[in-house]
Amino acid sequence: MSSDDNCATPQDVHFDALAKGDHLFVHVPIPDVESLAISRDGITVVELHMMDKRMYFPLTALSGLTIRSILYPFMLVKTRLQLQRKLSVYTGLYDAFKKIVANEGPQGLYRGFWISNLMVFSQMSYISTYEFVRTYLAEQTPLTDKRIRSLIAGGCASVIGQTMMVPIDVVSQHLQLLGLGAQQSKKGRVSQNIVIPSVVGKSRFFAAQAIISALYHQEGVRGFYKGYAASLMTYAPGSAMWWLFYDIYCSKYAYVFFL
Repeated sequence: MSSDDNCATPQDVHFDALAKGDHLFVHVPIPDVESLAISRDGITVVELHMMDKRMYFPLTALSGLTIRSILYPFMLVKTRLQLQRKLSVYTGLYDAFKKIVANEGPQGLYRGFWISNLMVFSQMSYISTYEFVRTYLAEQTPLTDKRIRSLIAGGCASVIGQTMMVPIDVVSQHLQLLGLGAQQSKKGRVSQNIVIPSVVGKSRFFAAQAIISALYHQEGVRGFYKGYAASLMTYAPGSAMWWLFYDIYCSKYAYVFFL
């Protein structure tokens, strides 16, 4: 190893790998190793500015819709089980699925599904905000520690994501509670806490429109942000810490790795 290699600091080094026996020995310093990811040929992280946005955003939306279509029935059942009083409507997970399908048809498991898909935009805004804040801090501020930049960017991304997601989630959950009909017993019921006109039964569009109108007229804008503070306290620190430790572990494991 040359004297130039010995003078390189971890921040100055990008690693190219040379195989020797069962290990990979790395050297060859070149500038800029802002982000790290381990691969056989070297250490490079694919960041948002490196990607083809025409492919990334549509595929992100498609993957989000696919995953949501699989998990949504479970989210709907979870919401109804949590909001019922004791066991007045459903006795458990299987009983809830059985009664919903029997009384409302298979489509009953997807009440509010279409409006919940707007959360895909929240997911895309999350990563866009993270990349923007991280880049801004690197280029426009004296903050040199990339781990702190990731911490701040992760928290900001979660704030933007939750600001977009919570109103959609509130309306979606109200839609999930429609159509209980005969399933509601006299001993207890799943309550929506707002008065919704009977027009909601005519179509999904009118149902969503009626719920949005009822929320706004009865509780104002605040009605769309119930649980917002709790969501921020739950997800923002988690997001910030996730990106912080992502950078920490990338840096830690960038130096020694195995085949």
